Amino acid sequence: MPKAIPPNEQDWDVTYPIAGPIVAADGYAYVAYDHTQYFAGGATPIQSVHVIRIGSSGAYTDIPIQEATWPNNCGWRYQGNLITNADTGALFAFERTPAPPPDYADCPQPVEGLATITGTTATVTSGVQVPGMTMGPVVPALQAEDGSFVGWYISGTWDSGTPQVNTVAFDASGSVLWTVQNEVPMIAIEDGIIAQSGTAYDQNGNAVATDKARTTAWNLNSYQIGSVDQTLAKLIRITKSWWPFSGGNSSGNSAATQQPWYAALQSCPGTTNICPQEAIMSALAALKSLAQSCTACQYWVFDKLSGINQSNFSSFLSRPPRFWDGTKSYAPANVGFCPGGFFNQTIFCNYTGSYKVRDYILGTVPNTSSQDAMAQTPADAGKGMQVFFHPDSICNALSVSNPQGGDKGVLNQAVLFHEALHGATGSQDITLQSAFGLPTIPAPTVNITYYLEGHVIYGAGASTCGN
Repeated sequence: MPKAIPPNEQDWDVTYPIAGPIVAADGYAYVAYDHTQYFAGGATPIQSVHVIRIGSSGAYTDIPIQEATWPNNCGWRYQGNLITNADTGALFAFERTPAPPPDYADCPQPVEGLATITGTTATVTSGVQVPGMTMGPVVPALQAEDGSFVGWYISGTWDSGTPQVNTVAFDASGSVLWTVQNEVPMIAIEDGIIAQSGTAYDQNGNAVATDKARTTAWNLNSYQIGSVDQTLAKLIRITKSWWPFSGGNSSGNSAATQQPWYAALQSCPGTTNICPQEAIMSALAALKSLAQSCTACQYWVFDKLSGINQSNFSSFLSRPPRFWDGTKSYAPANVGFCPGGFFNQTIFCNYTGSYKVRDYILGTVPNTSSQDAMAQTPADAGKGMQVFFHPDSICNALSVSNPQGGDKGVLNQAVLFHEALHGATGSQDITLQSAFGLPTIPAPTVNITYYLEGHVIYGAGASTCGN
């Protein structure tokens, strides 16, 4: 690289951005830049790389990462990639690459680096060293719940054929955990990742399942690539992370957000175990059948409520449900519990975005207690019920057609009936209690569930799960 010096023989600098901006989970924006310092009189230039940490007020800190003088007749240039490091700062994977002139081939090999940025300081290690990596540094794409990262790197060259993109998992020190050839990581799930091909890999990089490639929306409605068909991706259990999606979040805007907003219930198909997903879906099937022919429903429920009848309710139950693990759902409470729309989620909503869904389910909001289930009230127009459960409150039993005394599947059905009334009518608990002639809040709202269990479903249901 020629050492260009202006005619006036003064020192001068060249600066250009190489990574970012991202918004990390600590609330700061981060941008990395490459800086070349030239000196009058032909002194050897110095190449350096920096990360700028920018606060919401616009105040910023320039954090130096590394610098090196130019070797021989070669120049240096930096390239790199940024990702949040949980909520403590950022991780910057970079490479110092020689920039030789066309007639000089005796230049050093690229040098990898990894900077962990906490506050206004950076700790730099030797970086992620992957055998066969030929172009550029590792690109960190996802962060797992345990703090490790999953990214991609390029092997091969254009001279030897088409370069190949491969997946690599590594920890914050740069140690490689595992690799997968010819795959691009897209989503971090609880026990591994989902790659762009649709294949799932476990925490050791072993292929465990395959599905068509999908992109995933905030509410876990997944859209098949190349299709407008919408399916519920309930079995994709997104890991607890600030950066579980390639691009940071489902919008892909490189902003860290605590995820998942909507956590799928645990499912264990094909086993003898009865997990929350199977138990609640079994209860829904039984409830849908009951609602079509229930002789007691009209008198005990729908004659006492306005704006809904048994036929409308049955139609509402037939819509695809949205059942979530509320203990792991980080959606803002006003988004999870209130229907979509600015006014619905601000002016007319009993919740704010200051707390998450999980805060209410776990009872960590001041002056609240833990909840077994909470529904979106009313449900989004044209959609089925959205219910956030505490998984421990779902009885580990399937619903049967002829239940015996103390049947737990009956209790699951009653809980669903209760929550579905919220979604279908928009009525709060105190309204339902009053309509059914029950003691009202501060009386426990489970009295609605017991009312439905005793008068509408069967008189033989359990009062607690006792899982």
